[in-house]
Amino acid sequence: MYILLDFPSQTHIKIIRMKNSITLVFLMLSSIVFAQNTGDTLVVPTFNYTQTHGAPWDGTIRDTMIDFPDNPDLTYHKILMAYNMRCKDGLVSVPGATNMGCGEWDYSCNTYITDSSKVDSVLSFTNSHYISAFSGTTFDYVEDPLYNYYQYLQKEVQIDNTNSETLSTVGAGSLALSHVLATDNYSGKSQYLYTQAELSAAGVTSGNIDAILVNVSSGNADANYLKIRMKQTDKTALSSSDPDLDGFTEVYFHGDALVPGTYRAQFHTPFTWDGTSNIIVEFSFTNHTPDDALEIEGEPTTNVSGIYTTNGYSLDAVNGEIDITTDDFSSISDEITVSFWSYGNEEIQPINNSIISGKDANNRRQLNLHLPWGDSNIYFDCGNDGSGYDRINKSATPDEYKGSWCQWAVTKNTTTGDMKIYRNGELWHTGTGKTRLIDIQKLILGSIGTKTRYYFGKMDEFRFWDKELDQQTIQNWMYKPVDATHPDYAHLVAYYKMDEGTGTLISDASGNNGTGTITDFLYWIHERGDQLNRGFVEAEERPNITFAQGDYDLTITDQTITDSVMLTPNIVREYEIVPRYGTMLNDSIAEASVNEYWEARYEYIFDPEGNVIDSIENVATGSITIAELTYYKRYPSKFELMSFVTPYGIYLNLGDNGKTWLFDVTDYAPVLKGRKRMTIERGGQWQEDMDIKFLYIVGTPARDVIDVQQIWKVSSSSYTSIQNERAYETRDVLMPAEGEAFKIRSVITGHGQQGEFSPRHHTLNLNEGDIEFDWVVWNECSTIPIYPQGGTWIYDRAGWCPG
Repeated sequence: MYILLDFPSQTHIKIIRMKNSITLVFLMLSSIVFAQNTGDTLVVPTFNYTQTHGAPWDGTIRDTMIDFPDNPDLTYHKILMAYNMRCKDGLVSVPGATNMGCGEWDYSCNTYITDSSKVDSVLSFTNSHYISAFSGTTFDYVEDPLYNYYQYLQKEVQIDNTNSETLSTVGAGSLALSHVLATDNYSGKSQYLYTQAELSAAGVTSGNIDAILVNVSSGNADANYLKIRMKQTDKTALSSSDPDLDGFTEVYFHGDALVPGTYRAQFHTPFTWDGTSNIIVEFSFTNHTPDDALEIEGEPTTNVSGIYTTNGYSLDAVNGEIDITTDDFSSISDEITVSFWSYGNEEIQPINNSIISGKDANNRRQLNLHLPWGDSNIYFDCGNDGSGYDRINKSATPDEYKGSWCQWAVTKNTTTGDMKIYRNGELWHTGTGKTRLIDIQKLILGSIGTKTRYYFGKMDEFRFWDKELDQQTIQNWMYKPVDATHPDYAHLVAYYKMDEGTGTLISDASGNNGTGTITDFLYWIHERGDQLNRGFVEAEERPNITFAQGDYDLTITDQTITDSVMLTPNIVREYEIVPRYGTMLNDSIAEASVNEYWEARYEYIFDPEGNVIDSIENVATGSITIAELTYYKRYPSKFELMSFVTPYGIYLNLGDNGKTWLFDVTDYAPVLKGRKRMTIERGGQWQEDMDIKFLYIVGTPARDVIDVQQIWKVSSSSYTSIQNERAYETRDVLMPAEGEAFKIRSVITGHGQQGEFSPRHHTLNLNEGDIEFDWVVWNECSTIPIYPQGGTWIYDRAGWCPG
């Protein structure tokens, strides 16, 4: 469809809207230039019958470079496109062999010329702000941190009178042990084993144990939130592979200042010993800041009688990531194991995120773990051969991915085809037939790798291996640090313990000397001592402990201690658009500012049982309304010369020489010169053989087309988006002074506007006011020359027909 418009030079035209347009170009015409060699025809071949080699649905387009005539001394009366099509090899498709000749169905098959000297732009949208863990439109906030407050019920035990007492000491060594109460750390936990034989030999009898005494050999330090727990066991040795994390009885809970000399912990609740079991004694503490070191007098043992751990440092991920060096990851190819500890944020998860993202040199996904995605599925992706990546996934319950620490291990073996996910050492999910090799050139922890899809929660202890570890090995080493005694130590590629506790770098403990660089918002935190559950170190030594049994008059006073935990901040990123007019570059979305705010909300006070007992209201000190910013993406201009729909191919016979259409493409003369990219795409490019030539008929053109530009980029857009000015929006077009007349050319077809078998009404409005152009798009398909076809080809359609 052509529209010829005559306007004065330098006219400024506002194109209001063209409903459901697929192509709309503006042509500028001027007076005639006389030509030479009138009547000569230059033939430019492009695609031919021998080039039908693609699979119908593999997504590959017909794509080539064409050298069009570019002689400034010649003009052309007409430029024609001779579009010839036949069924493949001249054959006829029949039921059961529906792709032998022409393709069975009607497909879009559009011809494009790309001119990189011209620019197409597309209106695009983005939000003015990104606010982590917030989905509304108005964000009321405070700038100072908010906290929740937790009460702890400590018990002060005062001995008013000792009626009788027996003191029984196990251990007579003179070692100075720094790991019993490692108060030069933020927190610590230690466990020590005392056997029934040792207890009985020392004089401990079955029944209540009322207190323990140790000797502080050196140091002055506070052990806040000091907790002692005891447990009966049949273990004869402790192991960092199998720490005892439950089943204890709390006997002492009070913050104390320890000084050299005898330290006595009088129990608020006696521990009842059965006289036949061994006993584990556990110490833990939590300090707000590290204090001086303490040394407790102890003795060596002949087996592992103690295990201990400190701090439990981890990174709390809010809106940041860690860039890991991959110089030594080349050995990861056919097998891999990755393990780590995580604690999903209870308030925010599930949310679309990646905790691990690895890519190759071509930016293809090679390793990825959504933990979870917003649909509560955990997705493990690994290996990519260019055609796609291997994946296994499974729906998870909330308690599986948030609210508590758990260890995850993922493995892949391309020889067996197995991919597995372990949770806390137990096989959680598995998949087979996964054989794509692995190539990790870039590795990010805490996001999907593009500063988006951030993980929300705590993470710790990442280990990467170039081998599939078996389940028993994963279980044996999940609670303790890796060292050279690990059976697969030679396959350890990277090991990030995250024990730094401060700074923006994490170090690789594998011996390969890698580095992780922390960017944006990840916060170093430590665990409370009684909650420490990993990183245990074994010791063949233990403190000398005196066990007290007796009859006492006690005064036990409850002391409620309140501690605060800062709430997760909202990271607020504000954006602005930097225009790139006059270039092929997209407008830039620049970060104007980034701030830590807290959504104005209640702070809560929890009692020792975890119940909310009070709240504190906070009044917002500021408010942000998230707006929509508009910007433009730019592309080399892609002119659609032909919007073709292939015929229904069953029983269709187009002969050995096919059928030829002649299309006048003279309006595109400014584009059809020099070296240009020509493509045929949209799905039907391999359904039939094609032979396309351009015929340049030398002579005087009716009008000299001095330029052609697209008002909008060729695209398929929804009716709603066009109506809402989000596609084919109103645009201003400046008419150049050298133009004497102007033409608008449009092509419209029907599927996208619900117009396959219904006529559709279209309008074009210039400079607002009355509608200048009004027409109905409708084709009578029964009259076309390509017949008889199969299918419903005979029925009329809006703007197109099969064939």
